[in-house]
Amino acid sequence: MNDEIKLNLDLKESGLTKKVVEIVNSFKAEKRVLVSSFSSKRLDEFIKVSKGKILTSGSFRENAKAKFLPNKNRNFKVQALQAPFRWKGLKILSKKLVEFCKINKLQLHIWNVNSLEDFQECIDLGCNGVITDEPIMFRDFIKNI
Repeated sequence: MNDEIKLNLDLKESGLTKKVVEIVNSFKAEKRVLVSSFSSKRLDEFIKVSKGKILTSGSFRENAKAKFLPNKNRNFKVQALQAPFRWKGLKILSKKLVEFCKINKLQLHIWNVNSLEDFQECIDLGCNGVITDEPIMFRDFIKNI
């Protein structure tokens, strides 16, 4: 595996934790893989089985704390937050969220960023990454900056 490639793995089903840990460890990819899950239960199980040695991203539990609680260090066991740009009509991306991540030394990856306007806002606010359905459009945009 190329040492430059970074992978984002989403645990969509229960029962995959041990196998994913074995595969990541066999490729010595602990620092190149970010494991996430919408399920706090699956994420907690993964952190326990991997002994916290494989990078993980927070679930809705961490996102809710970041969005609604005061900005302070929360001692999360994850290294990143993956938050939606908008969720059910509520804009999630904000300066407060970016600051929360900085205080907690978390990377911030925003998902379903599919317009150049939203992408520019992510850049302007200092997000570390985006998840998109339009990678070619963003690649071309970045080439022209």
